[in-house]
Formats: sequence, C-alpha cells, structure tokens
Amino acid sequence: MLLGFKKQFVPKIENGSKIFTLRDKPKRMPRVGETLHMYTGLRTKHCQFITKEHTLKSMQVVRLRIIRISGDAGFSVTIAVDGRQISTKEFYDFAKHDGFKSTTEFSEYWLYDTKKKKKLDSITTNVIMFHWTDFKY
Repeated sequence: MLLGFKKQFVPKIENGSKIFTLRDKPKRMPRVGETLHMYTGLRTKHCQFITKEHTLKSMQVVRLRIIRISGDAGFSVTIAVDGRQISTKEFYDFAKHDGFKSTTEFSEYWLYDTKKKKKLDSITTNVIMFHWTDFKY
C-alpha cells in the first residue's frame, strides 16, 4: 500500500511516535500484512522515500466531529473508534500518536480545506485508521 505523508510527519514516523494514519476509505481496501510504502511528496517530482519497513497490522473505523468554537475558545471534538467514543485523556494520546504536538494542532489540521485553501468551521467525517504497530483503541 502506498502512503503519502506531509514532511512534518517524517521525523515522527522515523522515531516511532506516529503509530497510525487516518485516511479516507480507499477504493481498494488493503489487507493486513501488506507492506506500507511510505513517501512524502508522493506522485510529484519532489517524491522522497520514507520507509517500507512497516506492514499493516490492523484497521479501525474512526468518526471525527470537530467544531471550531467562536473566538479563542478552542474546539469541540468528538472521536469514536469502532463505535466507542474516546475520552478527553485518550484524545491527547490520540493526537500525539497521529504525529501532532497538541490537540489544538490536530484540530487545526483537520479544519483546513487544502483544496480551497481556507479554514473550516466544522467537519464530520468517517475515516479509516491504518495501524503499523500492535496498538489499538
């Protein structure tokens, strides 16, 4: 399975602190045991290989609901993994395991429309969590 990552995640993949990735459901679902070919700049002339030492260990369904609260009040975040809502404490670990420094950074990342290049006020989406370690929520 080919996986493209932004450059900000490369050190965290390499040092083992990023242990999963969240993606839209692919057209062809990969199989557990498949090699994960990780790159940055995938399908561009700036493509750089990260690693292929990982295999897909498991997948989980994640429902994200993030709402920007007006002013500087922050975010309202609800995350359910395989139908179980994670706690606030688990959200801090979740963001860290996904390669973010904070829950705010995680929320800002998901509330940015890269195609339209603008901030969103909210997002509700279902994604697949691809694990390359034995860790699961």
